[in-house]
Amino acid sequence: MGINQFTDLTLEEYASKYLNLIVSNQKYHNFPSESIEINTLPASVDWRTQGAVTPVSNEGNSCGACWAFTTAETVESAWYIAGHTLIPLSVQQLIDCSNENFGCNGGYMDLAFEYIISNGLTSAANYPYVGHDQKCNTASAKNVVAKISAYQDVKPNSLNSLMAAVAQQPVSVAVNALTWSTYSGGVLSSNCDSSSLNFAAVIVGYNTNANPKYWIVKNIWGTTWGNSGYIYIAMNDGPGVCGINEMPSYPVV
Repeated sequence: MGINQFTDLTLEEYASKYLNLIVSNQKYHNFPSESIEINTLPASVDWRTQGAVTPVSNEGNSCGACWAFTTAETVESAWYIAGHTLIPLSVQQLIDCSNENFGCNGGYMDLAFEYIISNGLTSAANYPYVGHDQKCNTASAKNVVAKISAYQDVKPNSLNSLMAAVAQQPVSVAVNALTWSTYSGGVLSSNCDSSSLNFAAVIVGYNTNANPKYWIVKNIWGTTWGNSGYIYIAMNDGPGVCGINEMPSYPVV
């Protein structure tokens, strides 16, 4: 733990500004029934080394849009892995145009995936992030540069299922990030409640060779936070540290 941009905030201020995930009651409608052989999975995965991860973003302090960032970022990676060019996609389009969500007041990844299935997503350059709600720019949104055909919910509370998913692509996750405000490095393995999910991020890899083994999680608070914008979360079965195993999902190109 250490000093960062959140140090001068009370816990209540930090939570109200940054923790805005809205968990849908419609979750877990399409996760597969599967049996994973753990010894068939790679011991470590890091999609950053494969060129499949865009640079760390900074959402700023005026818009709670973690749900939109994690959705756009997993689509970026899936689009690249499917054989296309890696390009930052428009978070602002999701904030403004994904009407089932609530813009800077929160939202949910699966609903954002459903929007992209129907509408596609333009580039961040064409529809840039401004950090506040605005009217949907339908003209910019029509310039589609990436599409998905479906999304997949990962079997909840299953370490093996989440490892198998991350082995094939980066995955969106819901977490309790109440203790993340002071994180500065190392592996977060305790003091992180799993009972209330309030934030969204992206798992871009894992390392089971380390002790403790950990997830590599991409955040949206800039590169001065954490491990150059990343946080390492210990890998446990069940709900997982910070509830990271509870609601994973990923897009399908």
